[in-house]
Parts: sequence; C-alpha cells; structure tokens
Amino acid sequence: MPKKKLKKIIFAGVSVLLGMLLLLCIHLYIVTRPKSPDINTRVMARIDFTDSLSNSQSAIVTEWLYKQKGIDHVLYNPISRILVFTFSPLYNDANSITSTMQQTFPDYKLARVIPSDAEMAASCPVASNEISAKVLRFFRRL
Repeated sequence: MPKKKLKKIIFAGVSVLLGMLLLLCIHLYIVTRPKSPDINTRVMARIDFTDSLSNSQSAIVTEWLYKQKGIDHVLYNPISRILVFTFSPLYNDANSITSTMQQTFPDYKLARVIPSDAEMAASCPVASNEISAKVLRFFRRL
C-alpha cells in the first residue's frame, strides 16, 4: 500500500475520532449543565415520621398533601414510616410543605430528610443494576 494512501486513511481515522470526541464533549456539557426549572421539572422529597401512622391518619396526610399546590404524587410506607412525594418547584418547595405540614399536624413528629453532599455524590442512577454497575466500576478503575 502506498504511503500516501496510508496517510489518508490514518488522517481520516484520526479526524473521525477527534470529531466524535468533540461531539461527546459537547453532549456532556449540554446534558450536565444546570437548568432552571420549567413546567416539566419534578422534585422528589422525603419526610420521615418517628411514630407510625394508622391507615386513617396516613390517608388524611396523603389527602392533605394532594391538596397542596404543585404536589403530583404521594406515597407513604407504614413499615418504614417514610413519606415520599413529588412536586413542581415552580409552585412549591419541600421546606415550606414540611413546615406547613408540621403546623397542620402538630401531633405528628416528622423530619424532612435531606441527603448530604457525600450521599448525593455516591448515588448514581446508572449503577442501579448489576451490569451497569460493573461497567461503571471498570471505567472508574481506568
């Protein structure tokens, strides 16, 4: 194979790889940059109860939460005493919901759970199953 043709092939290969690397960098920048909330943005919050709620109490709390502006979905687990809800940050925020709930239901001992920075950094939705966790560990070792 002549040297000129080999140089063209190598140049084309390197150009394609650099172009793909540039495209990957642009994609990562666009996907990971912070965005202001819009109408489709949903936030999840967690409230822990120190005392277990009966079925009627949990139904009252759930109904009350659904009446709050911006609340989409509410789940209460009576075994773990954890309440999780999703809401739109345009209409409400978790701190005000929690404080209003505390004022509305003063007999219930509750606390909003806010994950620490270390917990947020350690949690990765990509590693939710075994195969993707193995791939993630492989790339972390590189």
